[in-house]
Amino acid sequence: MTRERRLRSRRLWAPLVMVAPSVVLLTVFLLVPLIRLVRTSFTDWNGIDEHSDWIGLDNYQQLVSDEAVWAALRHNIVWLGFASIPIAAGLLLAVLLQNMSGRGGRIYRTLFFLPYTLPIVVVGLVWKQIYDPVVGSLNAFLEAVQLGDLTLPWLGDTSTALPALAMAANWTGFGFCMVLFLAGLSGIEPSLYDAARVDGATSMQVFWHVTLPGLANTLNLVIVVVFIATMRVFDIVYVTTEGGPRRSTEVLGTLIFRETFANSEVGYGAAIAVVTSIIIVLFAGSYLTVRERRARA
Repeated sequence: MTRERRLRSRRLWAPLVMVAPSVVLLTVFLLVPLIRLVRTSFTDWNGIDEHSDWIGLDNYQQLVSDEAVWAALRHNIVWLGFASIPIAAGLLLAVLLQNMSGRGGRIYRTLFFLPYTLPIVVVGLVWKQIYDPVVGSLNAFLEAVQLGDLTLPWLGDTSTALPALAMAANWTGFGFCMVLFLAGLSGIEPSLYDAARVDGATSMQVFWHVTLPGLANTLNLVIVVVFIATMRVFDIVYVTTEGGPRRSTEVLGTLIFRETFANSEVGYGAAIAVVTSIIIVLFAGSYLTVRERRARA
């Protein structure tokens, strides 16, 4: 083999060798479990017996008519509505901190990002104490400011449990959104702001016509990430209410857990998980496709 052929062969195989470890890891820890999950969704299996019974689409037919699934999906959608609050708060904080440099700016960024670094289980336990109807600080505060009529068993009332839990979970998200928006703001050309000010634009006009368009890609990323996190939410619900009271906080994640481990319906739980994954992929793909087309138009 000539030297030229050896060099050509190295150029061909070098990229394959470099990506091979990633391909192997993705195959072993993502692709294979995903295939097994899809296969399990077509079976009736209790998770204990060695063999499972193939039942085809029965689990998916049951899923379509199961009110518990639709109720859990509605709760995820309500949760998504509350998730818009940390997006707006993160954007506001990023704009306010954009030009704040030095030690003060670093301190504020760290403080606002700190809640996101806490384990979500810890967040759930802390807010469970805050919402406690007897010794919780929220009801104690309302009593202290003469608003005792507003005290409620926040996580024990079917009308307030889901909003209270969603607010507790989304409390950690505004710092994450803030960091992403700050990164996006750093990529906007300062000359655009200078030109807008020369033209006599107000601060609000600068925000709408310079800042927001400049953050379009970052905003798309934040929305997709928040949507995925909302559809996958599980841990904070499980450690606080376990889906109660009377399943008023049941989301798809806790429903999958309950069907799989509590009811030993592993095949049915896998079917719900597959549908949840499909919803996430379809939304993320459709949203990004539409946004990209609008950006090109």
